Amino acid sequence: MQIPADMVINALIMAMVEYANRSTTPSEIIYHVGSSLRNPFKFSNLTELINRYFVQNPLIDKDGKPIKVGKLTAFSSMASFRIYMAIRYSLALKVFHLAINTVLFQKSYKDKYIALERKLKRGMRLAELYEPYVFFKGIFDDANSEKLQIAASKTCPEAHAFNFDPASINWEAYMMDAHFPGLVKHVLK
Repeated sequence: MQIPADMVINALIMAMVEYANRSTTPSEIIYHVGSSLRNPFKFSNLTELINRYFVQNPLIDKDGKPIKVGKLTAFSSMASFRIYMAIRYSLALKVFHLAINTVLFQKSYKDKYIALERKLKRGMRLAELYEPYVFFKGIFDDANSEKLQIAASKTCPEAHAFNFDPASINWEAYMMDAHFPGLVKHVLK
Protein backbone atom coordinates (compact mmCIF):
# COMPACT_ATOMS: atom_id res chain seq x y z
CA MET A 1 0.00 0.00 0.00
CA GLN A 2 0.99 3.58 -0.36
CA ILE A 3 2.75 5.48 2.39
CA PRO A 4 2.53 9.22 3.05
CA ALA A 5 5.00 11.05 0.81
CA ASP A 6 6.43 13.06 3.70
CA MET A 7 7.64 9.81 5.29
CA VAL A 8 9.46 8.83 2.08
CA ILE A 9 11.10 12.27 1.96
CA ASN A 10 12.04 11.98 5.64
CA ALA A 11 13.68 8.61 4.96
CA LEU A 12 15.65 10.11 2.06
CA ILE A 13 16.87 12.98 4.24
CA MET A 14 17.88 10.65 7.07
CA ALA A 15 19.69 8.33 4.61
CA MET A 16 21.67 11.31 3.28
CA VAL A 17 22.53 12.44 6.82
CA GLU A 18 23.56 8.93 7.83
CA TYR A 19 25.79 8.49 4.77
CA ALA A 20 27.33 11.93 5.29
CA ASN A 21 28.19 11.00 8.90
CA ARG A 22 29.83 7.66 8.01
CA SER A 23 33.59 7.44 8.16
CA THR A 24 33.73 4.36 5.93
CA THR A 25 32.65 4.00 2.31
CA PRO A 26 28.95 3.25 2.35
CA SER A 27 27.81 -0.08 0.98
CA GLU A 28 24.78 -0.37 -1.25
CA ILE A 29 21.70 -0.65 0.92
CA ILE A 30 18.11 -0.69 -0.24
CA TYR A 31 15.61 1.06 2.00
CA HIS A 32 11.99 0.03 1.60
CA VAL A 33 9.77 2.72 3.03
CA GLY A 34 6.45 0.94 3.18
CA SER A 35 3.89 -0.37 5.59
CA SER A 36 3.22 -3.84 4.22
CA LEU A 37 5.23 -5.68 6.87
CA ARG A 38 4.69 -3.84 10.14
CA ASN A 39 1.52 -1.81 9.54
CA PRO A 40 -0.39 -3.15 6.53
CA PHE A 41 -3.37 -1.33 5.11
CA LYS A 42 -5.77 -3.65 3.36
CA PHE A 43 -7.85 -2.79 0.30
CA SER A 44 -11.01 -3.85 2.16
CA ASN A 45 -10.22 -1.19 4.80
CA LEU A 46 -9.87 1.35 2.00
CA THR A 47 -13.32 0.61 0.57
CA GLU A 48 -14.93 0.94 4.02
CA LEU A 49 -13.18 4.26 4.68
CA ILE A 50 -14.02 5.63 1.21
CA ASN A 51 -17.67 4.85 1.83
CA ARG A 52 -17.66 6.43 5.29
CA TYR A 53 -15.79 9.54 4.17
CA PHE A 54 -18.04 10.30 1.20
CA VAL A 55 -21.22 9.61 3.19
CA GLN A 56 -20.01 12.11 5.82
CA ASN A 57 -18.58 14.54 3.21
CA PRO A 58 -20.59 14.06 0.02
CA LEU A 59 -19.42 15.48 -3.26
CA ILE A 60 -21.88 17.93 -4.83
CA ASP A 61 -23.20 17.40 -8.35
CA LYS A 62 -23.62 20.11 -10.99
CA ASP A 63 -27.14 20.87 -9.67
CA GLY A 64 -25.83 21.48 -6.13
CA LYS A 65 -27.19 18.20 -4.76
CA PRO A 66 -25.09 15.74 -2.75
CA ILE A 67 -23.94 12.67 -4.64
CA LYS A 68 -25.07 9.54 -2.81
CA VAL A 69 -22.50 6.77 -2.48
CA GLY A 70 -23.34 3.13 -2.39
CA LYS A 71 -21.49 0.32 -0.70
CA LEU A 72 -18.28 -0.45 -2.56
CA THR A 73 -17.50 -4.02 -3.47
CA ALA A 74 -13.97 -5.27 -2.83
CA PHE A 75 -12.87 -8.18 -4.98
CA SER A 76 -10.30 -10.76 -3.89
CA SER A 77 -9.02 -11.45 -7.40
CA MET A 78 -9.25 -10.30 -10.98
CA ALA A 79 -11.18 -13.46 -11.79
CA SER A 80 -13.92 -12.58 -9.27
CA PHE A 81 -14.06 -9.04 -10.73
CA ARG A 82 -14.44 -10.42 -14.28
CA ILE A 83 -17.24 -12.74 -13.17
CA TYR A 84 -19.02 -9.85 -11.44
CA MET A 85 -18.69 -7.62 -14.51
CA ALA A 86 -19.89 -10.39 -16.84
CA ILE A 87 -22.99 -11.06 -14.77
CA ARG A 88 -23.77 -7.47 -13.79
CA TYR A 89 -22.94 -5.57 -17.00
CA SER A 90 -21.87 -7.69 -19.98
CA LEU A 91 -24.93 -9.91 -19.87
CA ALA A 92 -27.31 -6.93 -19.58
CA LEU A 93 -25.51 -5.21 -22.44
CA LYS A 94 -25.87 -8.31 -24.64
CA VAL A 95 -29.60 -8.47 -23.88
CA PHE A 96 -29.88 -4.77 -24.76
CA HIS A 97 -28.00 -5.39 -28.03
CA LEU A 98 -30.32 -8.28 -28.86
CA ALA A 99 -33.37 -6.10 -28.16
CA ILE A 100 -31.99 -3.36 -30.40
CA ASN A 101 -31.39 -5.77 -33.27
CA THR A 102 -34.73 -7.58 -33.03
CA VAL A 103 -37.29 -5.07 -31.76
CA LEU A 104 -35.98 -1.53 -31.53
CA PHE A 105 -34.49 -0.42 -34.81
CA GLN A 106 -34.04 3.17 -33.68
CA LYS A 107 -30.62 4.76 -34.12
CA SER A 108 -30.73 6.46 -30.69
CA TYR A 109 -30.75 3.05 -28.97
CA LYS A 110 -27.87 1.81 -31.11
CA ASP A 111 -25.86 4.93 -30.18
CA LYS A 112 -26.66 4.31 -26.51
CA TYR A 113 -25.51 0.68 -26.84
CA ILE A 114 -22.24 1.73 -28.51
CA ALA A 115 -21.58 4.28 -25.74
CA LEU A 116 -22.29 1.73 -23.00
CA GLU A 117 -20.14 -0.92 -24.67
CA ARG A 118 -17.29 1.60 -24.98
CA LYS A 119 -17.58 2.49 -21.26
CA LEU A 120 -17.55 -1.17 -20.27
CA LYS A 121 -14.47 -1.87 -22.39
CA ARG A 122 -12.70 1.21 -20.98
CA GLY A 123 -13.54 0.10 -17.44
CA MET A 124 -12.20 -3.38 -18.08
CA ARG A 125 -9.00 -1.96 -19.62
CA LEU A 126 -8.49 0.22 -16.54
CA ALA A 127 -9.08 -2.78 -14.26
CA GLU A 128 -6.48 -4.78 -16.17
CA LEU A 129 -4.06 -1.86 -16.02
CA TYR A 130 -4.41 -1.54 -12.24
CA GLU A 131 -4.61 -5.31 -11.54
CA PRO A 132 -0.94 -5.63 -10.47
CA TYR A 133 -1.41 -2.86 -7.89
CA VAL A 134 -4.85 -3.73 -6.56
CA PHE A 135 -4.22 -7.46 -6.18
CA PHE A 136 -0.51 -7.29 -5.30
CA LYS A 137 0.26 -9.70 -2.47
CA GLY A 138 3.93 -8.88 -1.88
CA ILE A 139 5.31 -7.73 1.43
CA PHE A 140 8.36 -5.50 1.55
CA ASP A 141 10.82 -5.99 4.38
CA ASP A 142 11.67 -2.63 5.88
CA ALA A 143 14.40 -3.89 8.25
CA ASN A 144 17.03 -1.65 6.61
CA SER A 145 14.80 1.40 7.05
CA GLU A 146 14.25 0.43 10.66
CA LYS A 147 18.03 0.16 11.17
CA LEU A 148 18.46 3.55 9.49
CA GLN A 149 15.97 5.11 11.90
CA ILE A 150 17.87 3.69 14.91
CA ALA A 151 21.27 4.79 13.56
CA ALA A 152 20.00 8.26 12.65
CA SER A 153 18.55 8.77 16.12
CA LYS A 154 22.03 8.13 17.57
CA THR A 155 23.94 10.44 15.23
CA CYS A 156 21.44 13.21 14.45
CA PRO A 157 19.80 15.08 17.35
CA GLU A 158 16.96 16.26 15.04
CA ALA A 159 16.12 12.74 13.79
CA HIS A 160 12.89 12.59 15.81
CA ALA A 161 11.49 15.38 13.58
CA PHE A 162 12.01 13.18 10.49
CA ASN A 163 9.74 10.26 11.35
CA PHE A 164 9.41 7.56 8.70
CA ASP A 165 8.32 4.63 10.85
CA PRO A 166 5.31 3.02 9.12
CA ALA A 167 4.18 1.52 12.43
CA SER A 168 3.36 5.06 13.60
CA ILE A 169 0.73 5.62 10.89
CA ASN A 170 -2.87 5.64 12.04
CA TRP A 171 -4.30 4.66 8.65
CA GLU A 172 -7.88 5.61 9.46
CA ALA A 173 -6.92 9.09 10.66
CA TYR A 174 -4.52 9.59 7.74
CA MET A 175 -7.08 8.60 5.11
CA MET A 176 -10.01 10.48 6.68
CA ASP A 177 -8.13 13.65 7.69
CA ALA A 178 -5.44 14.01 5.00
CA HIS A 179 -5.66 11.67 2.00
CA PHE A 180 -9.35 11.95 1.07
CA PRO A 181 -9.61 15.71 1.74
CA GLY A 182 -6.48 16.22 -0.39
CA LEU A 183 -7.93 14.03 -3.12
CA VAL A 184 -11.14 16.08 -3.14
CA LYS A 185 -9.32 19.41 -3.05
CA HIS A 186 -6.56 18.73 -5.58
CA VAL A 187 -7.79 15.92 -7.84
CA LEU A 188 -11.59 15.92 -7.89
CA LYS A 189 -12.01 19.71 -8.05
